[in-house]
Amino acid sequence: MNLCTDHCQLIEKHKGGDPSHLQASSSSKREKNEKIVDFEWEVRLTKNQQTIGGVQLKSLPDTVSVELGYDNLEVLRQLNVIEEILRKLVDFSFLTLKVPRLMMMVRSIDFELTKVVKKLGMRLDEKVSIGGAVFSKYSLTHPINEKVPLLKMRSSAQIQREVLEFVKREAEIRILIQTGLRLNRDAPLDIMRDYRFCLGVKSEKLHRYTEDCSWMETFGELLVVKKNKLTPSHLLFQMQFQDGIRLDFEFLTLDRLKEYVISETLYRVILDKDHQLPLNTQTHLFPSRVSCPTEEEFQELLNDIWWNQIEVAKALYREEVTLVGSLYEKLLTEGLTTLLGWMVEIKYDWKVDLGRKNRWLKRYLSDTSYQEYLSLYPNQSYGGMWERLFLMKLFVEKYAKKVAGVLGYTYDVEQGEKVAKFLHRINSLPSNASEFH
Repeated sequence: MNLCTDHCQLIEKHKGGDPSHLQASSSSKREKNEKIVDFEWEVRLTKNQQTIGGVQLKSLPDTVSVELGYDNLEVLRQLNVIEEILRKLVDFSFLTLKVPRLMMMVRSIDFELTKVVKKLGMRLDEKVSIGGAVFSKYSLTHPINEKVPLLKMRSSAQIQREVLEFVKREAEIRILIQTGLRLNRDAPLDIMRDYRFCLGVKSEKLHRYTEDCSWMETFGELLVVKKNKLTPSHLLFQMQFQDGIRLDFEFLTLDRLKEYVISETLYRVILDKDHQLPLNTQTHLFPSRVSCPTEEEFQELLNDIWWNQIEVAKALYREEVTLVGSLYEKLLTEGLTTLLGWMVEIKYDWKVDLGRKNRWLKRYLSDTSYQEYLSLYPNQSYGGMWERLFLMKLFVEKYAKKVAGVLGYTYDVEQGEKVAKFLHRINSLPSNASEFH
């Protein structure tokens, strides 16, 4: 059976088994080694009949798995062909084959394909390691076979009401203020935003909230809780609930809370039982604004990047995997991310909020720059790590030259070349080297 989408045709190459077998209600009714269905299609562009990939449907108990291969990823992305194909296969599997469930394995670093499967409503079941690479297993269940009821996430208004009612009931809590990303209009508007509250408590009653934690159950079904004693007068409870809501409660003594409010640039007073705090309704400040680096800071960053590249190379040579991971992460977060952050701030005249650790960098980068940055993230092989370490030289040179050019600073091209050659020398050494060539 051939299938068609808006931009391509799925030309059947192979079909094994009888699709009607998939209508059996459970795998126990089938023989152990019975081959139920195995479809394979060649994917061609309708416009010019160019073959751009292939698709397979393979049988598992009560499930059909999708395997997608492609020859020209750029064409697939430009035409949204991947989404078209998967939508067609969902319809074919549920409506024609009558299977209750569809499954697909996606490489965890394949962000484009991950976006597509999530858009189709597929759920992440688990992550597995296959041949040194990490894969995410996604599945989609036919609506009529969906047995697990969805737990509806509470609304923001409901959370605010529950927290306020809790504080009103607790005589020991005198002040309630809200802080965090939900007050920052630059923060992304998504369901992952946490709720963060500071609660001012009479000093002699602070211990009560650690000795008896049953108060947490007031806010729903708990999944995981983190309890942190930051100081004797400052406690932090981070609560993740089953419906997706996360609440962070900071319990502080009243004196400590007043000091905290003075230093906090983003907060909103919700309840002040004794009128001890000035009212603050400001909800849009720039606590994470990046400042323009001096030339000394610029040169120091480049020096750190070159130095850490050599440290990573040495750890790779020794196959010290844990050290490699931490050093490489430092290179990305403290080196390259800072460099890209400067590029963004130059473009926007140093007026945008990139968030903690430049977490919102993506929204200000072009697709090309962002993909270049992502390409530097390592896979789980030493060869892949070396490859990305060498690519880093070109990345740093490209963006450091741009920053230096705008700010009137100097970029030492020769130093970058020397470090790159040194890395290649380490890479070429045999594992039992007694001399450095």
